[in-house]
Amino acid sequence: MGALNGVRFSNTYVFNKVLGWNGVLVELGPQNFAALQKNRPNEIANVHAGVCGEKKTLHYVEKPAQPAVGGIWEFSSPSFRDQWWKGIKLEDTPTIQCEPLKDILEKHATNTTYFDFFSLDIEGAELEALFSLDYSRVGFGIIFVEADGHNKRKNNALRTFLEQQGYTFLWSVGRSDWFINNNFHSIYEDLIH
Repeated sequence: MGALNGVRFSNTYVFNKVLGWNGVLVELGPQNFAALQKNRPNEIANVHAGVCGEKKTLHYVEKPAQPAVGGIWEFSSPSFRDQWWKGIKLEDTPTIQCEPLKDILEKHATNTTYFDFFSLDIEGAELEALFSLDYSRVGFGIIFVEADGHNKRKNNALRTFLEQQGYTFLWSVGRSDWFINNNFHSIYEDLIH
């Protein structure tokens, strides 16, 4: 999630190009999404959507000159807005329909219940996206989540929530936290031995 154009700053591009992996890429910015469709056409799905706990209309910011800092206004922290969205006001932002990630996966990846790698970088909305999953239906081997420092309380809540869902925090690298499925060794036993 937060796929941008599928190449620039992509945490999954190497898996796609070198290992032949594919997945569900979600991007909310229309310009980024148009480039994503061209750059990564052979995925399970490329989805133009915002993600939230329940279907509703929210506001988004897309900055073509700085595509990696777009996001949903309602989930961004004031310090993030001050740093990256100077001069932008809520009333100046377009709207987007957002929906739970579980609904997106049910629509676009009906038969997929397990993903090896989940990269989540959506400028402050990471916890909301994680809350919107159905963990009895979908699982991940590794989860990689942006923890940018603009909302430490959210980052701590995210860590606690993922641990309650069966994932162990591994480490923080740069501005991202890594989590591993508690059953990783048994899931990947045939690859590890």
